[in-house]
Amino acid sequence: MYYSYSMQIMREYQEAVRSLFGNGNMEEIDANKLIEFTKKYSRVISRKAKRDFTEEDAITYAFTSLGIDILEAAIESEIQIKIIPPDRVVALQAKKRTGFLQSILADRPYTFSHHGSNGKANRQYIASPFHDHDRQYLYVIVLDEEIIIDPDFDEILSFTADGFESQLQKCFQKVYNRS
Repeated sequence: MYYSYSMQIMREYQEAVRSLFGNGNMEEIDANKLIEFTKKYSRVISRKAKRDFTEEDAITYAFTSLGIDILEAAIESEIQIKIIPPDRVVALQAKKRTGFLQSILADRPYTFSHHGSNGKANRQYIASPFHDHDRQYLYVIVLDEEIIIDPDFDEILSFTADGFESQLQKCFQKVYNRS
């Protein structure tokens, strides 16, 4: 899977995310740049007709959607305002699957669903970049769609990702140490 996007959007995204906890204090959040980033690029998408959406627009949406997810995680609350209407989101998601890109950009375990209408519909994924001995990887865990209805959904995802990363690290250490 390849993703092509402008360096400008990447730089703005990185700056907005870094500024969220700009002073290093995890309890003081400055969401202004991240909010402005999501608004700016959401407006760009909102001005286009659905029939004119491109893969680039889908990738732009991936950046804005991830920005909202990161903000929600930081404030530990769901943001009720949906910047882009659901019918437009569906059209964007049909242009390009972006879950892997969002996982890489999040730089932490990130969960997403398959939104197509095939046998993978509603399948849940956890993916995260993983670095070991100067090599970069992306692991992907595929979960059954029924996990979404579990009341402990978030805890299960966190436990699964943490446990998998721990086991993966041990495996890499054994291979690296040839034991």
